[in-house]
Amino acid sequence: MSEDDKRKYFSKVISLFDKSTNYELANKIFKELTQIIDFFSSQEELLKFKNYLILMESQEKFSKIIHKSSEWADIQTPQNLVKKVFNLIILTGIQPGVIIEPTFGDGNFILQASEYFPNAGVIYGVEIQKERKWNFGINSLLLRYAEKPIPELDIFVHTDNIFTHDFTELVSSLEHTPILIIGNPPWITNAELGSLNSSNLPNKSNQMNLVGIEALTGKSNFDIAESIIQKMIDNFSSCEGKVALLCKNTVIRNFTKGLLTSERKIANLQQYQIDAMKEFGKSCNASLFVFDLHGSKNINYCKVYDLNKPEILIKKFGWTENKFVSDIDKYRKVSTYDGNSKYVWRQGVKHDCSRILELSFNKKDELTNKLGDLIDIEQNLLYPLAKGSNLRTFEIQETKRRIIIPHKKLNEDTTYIEFSYPKTWKYLNAKIDYFTKRKSSIYKNKAPFSIFGIGKYAFRPFKIAIGGMYKEPRFALIEPINNLPVMLDDTCYYLGFETYEEALFGCTALNSRISKDLLEAIAFQDSKRPYTKEVLMRITISEILKELTFDEIVSIWKKNEFSKIKNYSEKDFVKVKGML
Repeated sequence: MSEDDKRKYFSKVISLFDKSTNYELANKIFKELTQIIDFFSSQEELLKFKNYLILMESQEKFSKIIHKSSEWADIQTPQNLVKKVFNLIILTGIQPGVIIEPTFGDGNFILQASEYFPNAGVIYGVEIQKERKWNFGINSLLLRYAEKPIPELDIFVHTDNIFTHDFTELVSSLEHTPILIIGNPPWITNAELGSLNSSNLPNKSNQMNLVGIEALTGKSNFDIAESIIQKMIDNFSSCEGKVALLCKNTVIRNFTKGLLTSERKIANLQQYQIDAMKEFGKSCNASLFVFDLHGSKNINYCKVYDLNKPEILIKKFGWTENKFVSDIDKYRKVSTYDGNSKYVWRQGVKHDCSRILELSFNKKDELTNKLGDLIDIEQNLLYPLAKGSNLRTFEIQETKRRIIIPHKKLNEDTTYIEFSYPKTWKYLNAKIDYFTKRKSSIYKNKAPFSIFGIGKYAFRPFKIAIGGMYKEPRFALIEPINNLPVMLDDTCYYLGFETYEEALFGCTALNSRISKDLLEAIAFQDSKRPYTKEVLMRITISEILKELTFDEIVSIWKKNEFSKIKNYSEKDFVKVKGML
């Protein structure tokens, strides 16, 4: 519908309510023209709606949304994507008697539902924002004036918090009625909503039963969509039907991962990938998550397709041989190498104060911080620093970056710096505001300038490291620089060794085809951080080395332009292989 048509029809919408002062009469207008039941809940809401119409009419573009509050973190679904979703659902063969949208926003799904499923008796929507519900009502009226047929079903829309909404009455009316739960829940985490002081939050809980440092550093953070989907499963688990919700891929992954131990009665999980940047302008990986309610628990995997080519199976991810993997078919070819690493992978230093603690040399070889300040401090607490972007070559022998390490083990007192290294103490205290503003709770009640990811392991001279946020797995061999061990930032993971040879052959094994095949099978490339400690701890270096010949080792070195090939023989390989 063009802007001119919207403007023309919108004037008719306004005229409908010009003289309407009774909300019950206004409800009759909505019922006659749109089949929406009891659109207004009170006289006060009708008056606010009329004011909203006046504001809307004054906008330069009718389609401009008046109410834009980041508190709700909603993104409205484009019409073209809505059509793709409904076309897919039609292919599944379901004929729902009731269609439910848990967060309907401007109502793009509800508005098209009656066209795709004209025999559905009821459409039921919940939305926390009154303005969004009003947008939906206006759009419904505009469609009537555009001579779209009035739907032959009842539409109920509720202004309510989805996490506290009572579905009891609806569920009691659904005996033997297939349902379709469809829509686009908010794409935001509980922590992000909490930081906005939003009331649109589920009950506080640690979804994965995490304890200690993992819970404190963010692993207990979860997507709001997870709670909404769980709410739908909890309320409608006794019903036959299908769920089809747009969400981030991590949400789909978490639900699939939970199948092994949860009591969720869902089955036939399917993920249909979409281009989130194209559809929503969002830089993330998202899909349509489709599954059956009231299903068997025998299948613990999810099939992956592309929404534009839904007939072509891309892969299956989920549980196989009691292992959770990203590609089941690939995994079966490399499962031998999936085990428990004898070495503990560590995450790099976490400090949340890069502007102050991370330093670098400028063109004049002067030490500066990220604020551009020239830094004059003692060298004793300065260590070379490598970040994920440095780890794209096989061997790291130099870095221009440095980091201040205030203490060498967790919870160590840092006041010694004042007496041993007064210049460093003065510098840190001059920038103390940057430390006190750190948001993570892990720094509370800790010594001044405390950091995490530090211990004896961080000071081992030789390391194998990987940047956790890169899609292609590349492992780098890191030597000491100026006789000092290199530190990694917290986007990296590493193993520490006392000898160069152990690190060299271990790094070579990790850069082998076997290792990369395994990582392709177990790591999720669409994650923000594909390579985590959990993933890396599954690689058994010793098993990979058993499969590699020395000729293959040399081939890997040549491919990675390793400069010291002639320094090592097959005898060295056999010796170190026994150690690793």
